[in-house]
Amino acid sequence: MSDGDLRDWQDERLAEAHGNLADVPHHPDARVVLAARVIAGLAGDPNERAEALGLLETMDRSDPNGGAA
Repeated sequence: MSDGDLRDWQDERLAEAHGNLADVPHHPDARVVLAARVIAGLAGDPNERAEALGLLETMDRSDPNGGAA
């Protein structure tokens, strides 16, 4: 996979993750957690990554299973 192909794949995953977080009530918790992890790992904006990590921490505290589905 070329660097360009990898970046395109990452951009597609980020777009999908943004869509999931934009419509959280319509997605299962597992998908929201996955989307937040993708954003935390791939987003270029450090503030966006920090917000995604904050969401993961919040979900972990509110779920007795630690966000696992």
